[in-house]
Amino acid sequence: MKASMIIASAAALFTSALAAPAITRDAPLVFTVQLANDKSGKNANADVIVNNAAVTFGQLFGGAFGPQVLATSLQAVSPGAGGNNVQCVVKDPNYPGQAIALNAWNTFIDLDGNVNVATPTDVTYFTIECQL
Repeated sequence: MKASMIIASAAALFTSALAAPAITRDAPLVFTVQLANDKSGKNANADVIVNNAAVTFGQLFGGAFGPQVLATSLQAVSPGAGGNNVQCVVKDPNYPGQAIALNAWNTFIDLDGNVNVATPTDVTYFTIECQL
């Protein structure tokens, strides 16, 4: 009797395990960033898909900021994404040879270039690209 009880319990356990929903493994890895305008108080978060093409801040934040995206800083919200191995690069189209790193160690970027003053800067066409 005990053996049949053990077999029945094991069968129930295996059946319930097989019926469990599958974990979605197709979800892309994202690096979440926050864009802020310290003068207006406006800020918004956006997910940058890792290992994807560069996207403009206008594409990421236009819905929250409007057609002209004015901001003072960019901050990593999920710097530990990808086991601290995600490396993002922010580029200003006016200075194509320069790139600013945003990652698990460098989590904040002052967009106007002056850490002493928060000056809103048009970042609509700035780009960000993240790689693992």
